[in-house]
Amino acid sequence: MLNCYKDFFIRNGELLPCSGFNTQLFCEGKSIYEVCRVIDGIPLFCDEHIDRLYTSAKMTGVEIRYSREEIIKTIGRLIRANKVEIGNVEIIFNFDDHDGSNCRIFLALCIENRYPSPKQYEQGMPSLLMHAERANPNAKQVLLELREKTVEIIREAGIYDVMLVDRNNMITEGSRSNIFFIQNEKIFTPPMHQVLRGITREKIFHICKSAEISIVEKTIYTEDLNRFQSAFFSGTSPKILPVSAVGEVMYDPQDPLLRYLMKAYNEMIEQNIEKYRNIFSKH
Repeated sequence: MLNCYKDFFIRNGELLPCSGFNTQLFCEGKSIYEVCRVIDGIPLFCDEHIDRLYTSAKMTGVEIRYSREEIIKTIGRLIRANKVEIGNVEIIFNFDDHDGSNCRIFLALCIENRYPSPKQYEQGMPSLLMHAERANPNAKQVLLELREKTVEIIREAGIYDVMLVDRNNMITEGSRSNIFFIQNEKIFTPPMHQVLRGITREKIFHICKSAEISIVEKTIYTEDLNRFQSAFFSGTSPKILPVSAVGEVMYDPQDPLLRYLMKAYNEMIEQNIEKYRNIFSKH
């Protein structure tokens, strides 16, 4: 169940108390969403998240009539109203099922965050396989049933995320993250058409290109798991999180290449915070 945290959320431009929020607001029709991580009051990679919103809208046959500037102002207003220094902000657009140009609700709210601890970044986190697939993985749509099912499994198993497996036993992505594997100083990840185009995923590709690190998009099957030496999740909340095991298959969370990527990505975050500091001080 998606809950509203902090004090206020925004619905169609109106600042409202979180006591008035419920998921019935977008249970009908089509909904697309984005989650931005806030550090020092700045939403990370905001432009990239908004770009992906427009892409998701196009792929699901709906039309966002809000401008980029209006979306940024709404995010900034929510952050200020709730005095958010660290946390996650989710924005949701809900559309009429029969008229994709009719945006019924534009929501912005603070949501629960689950950030790995320093110990978990050091030692890695275990994961499990889960048979499930998204009909349109390239679009970030609200799928409440899948979200609730994965949250239940994650909490019961004490893991950070599951790895989704499709009907052909192909490993695609996490429930809220992308997946990477390392072997012989090469990085492997499922092809773009199988997964959500994660913002952190794209940053990892950028890091690899700049450092001339080989990164390969290829189909990965469940039987391939024991062929890799290391693995990691990437995403808004986990950043780059080492995976210590998938079921009984163990991985090395101290792999030097993995540690290099973690350091480079954290440096990229610091640069992004400085880039947006002046922008969000104006909203």
